[in-house]
Amino acid sequence: MTSSPRPLSVFLCHSSQDKAFVRDLYGKLQRDGVAPWLDEEDLLPGQHWDREIRRAVRASDLVLVCLSKGSVSKAGYLQKEIKFVLDVAAEQPDGSIFLVPARIEEGVQISYVAEELGRKHWVDLFHEAGYQRLQNALQARARECGASFGSTTPATPASPASAGSSLAIERPAWASGAGKDAYGQFAEIEVANIVQRFRWIMPGRFLMGSPAGEAERSENELQHEVMLSRGFWLADTACTQALWQVVTGNNPSRLKDDPKLPVENVSWNDVQAFLAELNRHVPGLQARLPSEAEWEYACRAGTTTAFSFGENITPEQVNYDGNYPYADGRMGLYRGCSVPITSMPANAWGLHEMHGNVLEWCADPYGDYPTAAQVDPSGPQAGDNRVLRGGSSSDDGSFVRCAYRSWEGPDLCDRIFGFRFALGHPGPAEPA
Repeated sequence: MTSSPRPLSVFLCHSSQDKAFVRDLYGKLQRDGVAPWLDEEDLLPGQHWDREIRRAVRASDLVLVCLSKGSVSKAGYLQKEIKFVLDVAAEQPDGSIFLVPARIEEGVQISYVAEELGRKHWVDLFHEAGYQRLQNALQARARECGASFGSTTPATPASPASAGSSLAIERPAWASGAGKDAYGQFAEIEVANIVQRFRWIMPGRFLMGSPAGEAERSENELQHEVMLSRGFWLADTACTQALWQVVTGNNPSRLKDDPKLPVENVSWNDVQAFLAELNRHVPGLQARLPSEAEWEYACRAGTTTAFSFGENITPEQVNYDGNYPYADGRMGLYRGCSVPITSMPANAWGLHEMHGNVLEWCADPYGDYPTAAQVDPSGPQAGDNRVLRGGSSSDDGSFVRCAYRSWEGPDLCDRIFGFRFALGHPGPAEPA
């Protein structure tokens, strides 16, 4: 009787600031039958960091080097975690460790990083096809090592029986397209050749608001537990001027340099009218604004820090007023206006510009947070104002934190007010 081959072992090399993305990647690899190694999952309390990292690298069949603009400077300087792993790999005999450079955001120059990586072809995990290409590389490496990887049979189209599997993608009835990439499941709608992509946000539990020790927090950010019992689709970007134009026939925005700019200068009531018209264009869509809880849950993307990118941000990650950085952050670029969608890197769930650019309307009336744990909260029963989240290109760093709350009357427009919309339960709200 022959034993089953061991699973392919993959060491996830990364900078600590990219932890959210890499944690999500860790889960995807596990679902593909890989044995990934990630320090926060596999390093035990009391173990020596350097010694265990060295041991894990040597034991791996493949080292996936995840690179972002934050982990590699323009001069090619590597964050210490990545540099240490590459140094360990360089100590091993030629061919004993298989290195795969992976760009997790656009603009990283692999050739500047290290001579060894510069000679290797990389994979772009920020592109839709990137994870599939990585799977191909892992499968090839598994054959070389006599290890197992995923299934040996080709994937079949989604069916009701297989819709819950990690590889099956069933296109919603309202969607013009659907698929899966490094960030997870997505679906798209198309209206007059304008495409809007949505990310599937799984149900889950999180701490909403900010901890008492968070720098520059506001009193209205009381931290409390929230459970979202149902998943939902959320647009991966703010609504563009192009989509607004084809749905409504007008463009209220002040800055109109690019149709991919987020629509702005729209009130909460304007957005309700837009969503009602969009639902007439796309039967079964049920477009609506996200609740405030859904918005923060998606913004955080599994993180607990002030920003989805970590404890602080730079203007290369978020479009805000870099003259006024958060906490002890460094000063940086102030653009003074919004930028086209997807100009900034996505969070770990594939959502762009959740921090900064334009404030985003939420469905809820504004009110104080409850002290007790909540399930599927939708804000107070009534209120004169509506919630805005995310901050804008004109805001200080502290105002673009995950937990920061703003509010205005539902009929107020401003050049920094925009929105992104969700789909599914419940139906869109009525104008106030």
